[in-house]
Amino acid sequence: MRAFSILLVSILFSQTSDIVPEPGHRYMIDARTGEKIEYLGEYDRVGEVYIADSIHVFMGEKAGKRKWIDLKTGKVLHGDYDRVGPVSRFGQRHIFTASDGEHWFYVDLVTGDIIGRKFDGIGEVMEFEDRYIARVVDQQMIYFLDLISGEVLSGPFDESGLPEYHENRYLVAARKGDRWVWHDLDKDEDIGGIFQSVGQVHELGGKSYFQALEDNEWFYVELSTGKQMPGRWESMSPLGRKLESGWAFRVLKDMKWYLVRDWDKGMQGPGFDYILDVRPVGGDLLIQYQEDDERYWTVMNDDGSTEGRWMDFIDPVETENGIFFKTLLPGEGRTEYAWINLNKREMIGEGKYDLSDLMLSPKGIIYTALGEEGWRVYGLNGPLTPAFEYIADRQIWFRDNTYFRASDGEEYFYINLESGEPVEDWGRWQETCCFSTDKAEFKVRKDGKFMTYSIDHKRIID
Repeated sequence: MRAFSILLVSILFSQTSDIVPEPGHRYMIDARTGEKIEYLGEYDRVGEVYIADSIHVFMGEKAGKRKWIDLKTGKVLHGDYDRVGPVSRFGQRHIFTASDGEHWFYVDLVTGDIIGRKFDGIGEVMEFEDRYIARVVDQQMIYFLDLISGEVLSGPFDESGLPEYHENRYLVAARKGDRWVWHDLDKDEDIGGIFQSVGQVHELGGKSYFQALEDNEWFYVELSTGKQMPGRWESMSPLGRKLESGWAFRVLKDMKWYLVRDWDKGMQGPGFDYILDVRPVGGDLLIQYQEDDERYWTVMNDDGSTEGRWMDFIDPVETENGIFFKTLLPGEGRTEYAWINLNKREMIGEGKYDLSDLMLSPKGIIYTALGEEGWRVYGLNGPLTPAFEYIADRQIWFRDNTYFRASDGEEYFYINLESGEPVEDWGRWQETCCFSTDKAEFKVRKDGKFMTYSIDHKRIID
């Protein structure tokens, strides 16, 4: 049968004569011979051809009524529909929508049976792993129809969202009169009661909860039990990210935002204008908040107290010495940055105009930074080199020593991190680049040309 299906697709199509067609003058022809296929008949219109599995049919219309015709026999399978929608496959069933002029309904293409019953209107179909649930309307009320079993699951509702799947249950948020519920479609029961309004379902600590509003206060309801959880707030908002451990959400009380991460402890924090982000880093929980139109980061401890106040949280890096990140420093004039030791809640050194990434060296963690006197290499306890006009942001590990490419503003050279001074044996040049630790050489520019300098030979070798 599969080969027959492919053949039909290739040789059958709807065709009219070269003259403007009269009613009853549309038919199917054999594309190989151009001859009319008599047994398939004539129609006012020839519509969709649908071939799948053992189904080989096309849509034919006569006198405003639409019928499904068997391509193999020309016999009418079923029809007399006023309007017909496209065929879709739901599980093992091939289903289309149809209308008799007054009502809409779903029809099984193979059997012609109406699925469920007729409705005033039909809407979206939500596809789950093994179920297909349609939202339908009858007498201006909403119902839900299982397209596989044909069972009308729940209703009537005045208004609803689309079905969702949570904790092995098919649920929908719906309005009954002026009250809202989360409703179990299979059990046909409301969860936790009926409320002034309901919000979305959120997962907190491996359990699902939905937001509910009563007496103009928001709270969570546990989905599995219907239990109302502690706390009532003016507003509540989930985080934009999942925490690696534990859970949290934002709440508004007396026009200030707080964090909730334990049902018994309730609100935590001093109260922020708004909480923008929550980020777990190491064993700490960082909060980005807004205050007087400015944004800051702080650490929230287990008891809800906060430590530190930083304008940015840039390029965090975890090392044996702790977790570090860059931040912009407040103030007027030229922009300054600093590295922050998150574990100690303190700034490393003073603010700098520019910072490199952190690097691990024989002298521990180091970085290059631009200050008022120029560029230096710094360790966690202060500067390791004099100031230069320029120091590259990448270290070179060569023969048990660390080197940096540097410049005094006129010439380029390399400095040894151990002494902090230029390596005079390697010379000073118009430009240097391309240090090869394997060949013990680097490129230099002299008299406008790039050449290769050999460290072992202490001279240019080409």
